[in-house]
Amino acid sequence: QLGNGDSRSLTQALQSNTPIEVHYKKIVLDVKP
Repeated sequence: QLGNGDSRSLTQALQSNTPIEVHYKKIVLDVKP
């Protein structure tokens, strides 16, 4: 589950990183217990 802070971080990542990197970071966040 993503908190508001994590969601904002992902939004910033979408603006600054490539889609592949963002997708990888999203997977890492989703897998994290």
